[in-house]
Amino acid sequence: MSEISAVLGLLGDNVGWVLINVIVPVILPPAGLLLARLMPLQTAERERTRIVTTIQDGQLGWLALAWSAATVYEAWDYMDAKGHVFGWVAVLLASETIVVLTAMFIAAGGAVTADTSTDRSTRLSGSIIVATMSAMLFIATHLKTLR
Repeated sequence: MSEISAVLGLLGDNVGWVLINVIVPVILPPAGLLLARLMPLQTAERERTRIVTTIQDGQLGWLALAWSAATVYEAWDYMDAKGHVFGWVAVLLASETIVVLTAMFIAAGGAVTADTSTDRSTRLSGSIIVATMSAMLFIATHLKTLR
């Protein structure tokens, strides 16, 4: 139980980091799209300003890729500073390999078929899952490197 308290304490101390590195990248694209509603648009154009438009074709996969790269960099930098290779990094690299391959498949597939896709809900849910996994690994690695 003390381990959970320690992690929650670290998370509480790093709320700003989580906001800037995880929450803001998720919120800014939909916010920008909402600003587009202020422009004089035709009905078909206004329909494309729905918030789901920013993620319906797997676009969260690109965000997952960025978070994965940042996660591996942060772990590498931590090991370099400590002068030691930690065992948990092997699990992290295996996890990130799965996340990266999945995210690339979802995001690239969405980019190629965006105009003709009828399977958007599958790509949307897949990109939400892979982005959530990537964000969790990013946050966990950041907190681990603070200890």
